[in-house]
Amino acid sequence: MQRLFSIRTFRHLLIVNSLGTLALFGIIQWMPYFLIHKFGLGVAEAGFHFGTVLGISAAIGAVLGGFVANALVKRNFMWLIWLPLASALCAFPLYEAAVFAPNANLAMAFVMLVNITGGLGFGPLLTAIQSVVSPSMRASASAFVGFISSVIGVGGGPFLVGLLSDWFSDPPPLVRVALDWLGIPRMESVPALQWALAVAVAFTLWALLHYAVLLKSFPQDRISPSNST
Repeated sequence: MQRLFSIRTFRHLLIVNSLGTLALFGIIQWMPYFLIHKFGLGVAEAGFHFGTVLGISAAIGAVLGGFVANALVKRNFMWLIWLPLASALCAFPLYEAAVFAPNANLAMAFVMLVNITGGLGFGPLLTAIQSVVSPSMRASASAFVGFISSVIGVGGGPFLVGLLSDWFSDPPPLVRVALDWLGIPRMESVPALQWALAVAVAFTLWALLHYAVLLKSFPQDRISPSNST
């Protein structure tokens, strides 16, 4: 594990992947509930439409991303970073558009778009992780990335949205002071959840700082295919 964390690029790739899953799973967990209470959808209706949109768009993004990345990386290996960076740049405005959409159909359309663009960068990101570690460390690197993504994304994303929603609707004293100072009024449950989702997906902006580092560190840490055996 110490050897993995000694690789500068690996550390930053781990962070950007974790921040992406944090936003993704926050949306996956809470968006159907939000659609039900904001727009009056039935439980079965929201679950069917959201699940269909999520599954189809994720599949399109993953397959399309594989073909696009294969074509572009042949020209320049930096596309392994540029494609995930482009996905990250698209993620925040599309997530916010979904959260503040005026109707359920438009909200799900934006969810579809963000999943497609996210899928475009997912494969290249995983490939970039593999390309900065030696063959003997690749299985451990994949396992560790999956573990951290599960803890931060699957566990942390829904928890963060729920916590923020509670804070916006019925904040504890210290949080109430901070919200009053910022001029943010106490909210009903649905607007509170809406703003909680909006704040949680803003964590994708944090990833841009790490991509700025990766643009310089990835060429230095990348192991050439001829030297990876």
